[in-house]
Amino acid sequence: MIKVEIFYNGEKDKKTPELVESIRHKFGDKVEVKLIDTSKEKTPEDYGTINPPEVVIDGKTKLKLDSKEKLEEIVTKAIF
Repeated sequence: MIKVEIFYNGEKDKKTPELVESIRHKFGDKVEVKLIDTSKEKTPEDYGTINPPEVVIDGKTKLKLDSKEKLEEIVTKAIF
């Protein structure tokens, strides 16, 4: 199972939570998705600076998001 952490700013971004639900539904038990609102939670120090929206895969690979399609593409590539 791939662990995907999605960091977003909930004060500005209202669409990411909906997108995450879609990804959870689409990929099911192949991926563990954690949604982290940086306006409410601190980011793990191990990840360094996070500028939302960003994705961290398996605690190692950090990628900047620029679109909904990019997030789905990242998750698909991480699984397969």
